[in-house]
Amino acid sequence: MGKRRLLYAAPAAAWFLLILILSFLPGKSLPSFTLLNWDKLGHFLLYAIWILLLRFSMAGGMRRLKLRMFLALLFALICGTAIEFAQQAFTADRQFDFYDVLANAVGALAAWLLLQPFRKESAVA
Repeated sequence: MGKRRLLYAAPAAAWFLLILILSFLPGKSLPSFTLLNWDKLGHFLLYAIWILLLRFSMAGGMRRLKLRMFLALLFALICGTAIEFAQQAFTADRQFDFYDVLANAVGALAAWLLLQPFRKESAVA
């Protein structure tokens, strides 16, 4: 992978690292909010932004971009679900939450749908 492509991929990789860190912090160290369900909004935004960053790290023709975007969406859905299972298995105070998986999926899908009109452009030549 060339330096230029690596530069474009770095934000998406860093964002995924942030998702992992936040996902495995002890539950009591995370802030709690009572006004709205900020936890689900946080899941939605984390995965929506990740899909946006993944999109802008991609290059290639339209056919390859369609496939890559679909694979990025699928990867995000698999990662979001796997992280929830890992929280259940490897942390003492976090557990699997179907609604977290749903918020992750809706955020990723919303970003993916938002990008549909802009798929013809390519971030990396």
